[in-house]
Amino acid sequence: MIGGEMDTRKFLSVGVGVVLVSVSIAGRERLYPETVKGFWMPALAEYRVMEESFHSVDDPATMREFAANLAAFPIPLHYSIRGEIDVGAFEAGLATARGLIREYHGAGISVFLTIEPALGPGEPGRIPERVAARDEFLTGYLALLEEAVALAEEEGVEYFAPMNEPDYKLPAELLGLWDERMLAVVKQGFTSKIVYKRSALPPRGDGLDLSGYDCLGISLAPWDADLDGFREMIREAIGGLIALANELGAEAMITELGIWGPGADLPPEVQREAVSIVFEEGVRAGIKAFIVFDSPAGCYPQVRGGPLEEVVKRFFRSMG
Repeated sequence: MIGGEMDTRKFLSVGVGVVLVSVSIAGRERLYPETVKGFWMPALAEYRVMEESFHSVDDPATMREFAANLAAFPIPLHYSIRGEIDVGAFEAGLATARGLIREYHGAGISVFLTIEPALGPGEPGRIPERVAARDEFLTGYLALLEEAVALAEEEGVEYFAPMNEPDYKLPAELLGLWDERMLAVVKQGFTSKIVYKRSALPPRGDGLDLSGYDCLGISLAPWDADLDGFREMIREAIGGLIALANELGAEAMITELGIWGPGADLPPEVQREAVSIVFEEGVRAGIKAFIVFDSPAGCYPQVRGGPLEEVVKRFFRSMG
């Protein structure tokens, strides 16, 4: 998040000259790109259940066209206003995720998996405090998180985050408790890289313990047409990200960049320049992981066929 609150509606082919680091963990061969060039596809597992694709870059052949090397997507978790979780829908998402992981791994593409909670069938958003505070809801979430972790470990997933942007989803006064409990579950069952996929950097002195993660990532997007101001905010955000990651002994990642929220109303040339700025400042600062948001169809501009296609191809093809 840059300049405001975020709306969260929001790979690797040897043939494109990408360098891989191969690591065998718990009997699984995992591939870590020297530079992560990925796509965040929030509706991927949701709509593959219905044998539909709502993303423009989900096909492995398309990813190779972009020189991308990582597919990032969540397992959807739907809950009611009473805190009741739709376990059947979650487990259907798990089965779909397993097929997707195998599809991407079979194409030499690394995988980043997480969980996306949403109230009912609607868009992901803040979890109401009265729901997040219920012991039964936290316990239910942790039980399903354990299932997702087991799947990720069985399938050799490279990156896993306990929740997509918990700092946006959860009330501030409950975030520390949830973070601690979720991280404990992931650490118990996952032997690869654990990511804290935040929407924004934490304010100084908030008291949150972010130790224990291998990677720390944030989301970056434009909110108005002031590109000079945007560049300054990006420099500040990336500098803060790297400083905090170094303090924690973690890898700094840009886990989501692109166009959503107010940025969707900006002229295409401004959208292109804004995303170029994130790439430029990230590369200049030494960031080695960029994951681009590809909107579900009908929401925000998609990467392929949209204003960002040329920008993403240019930067991905020039990296690593």
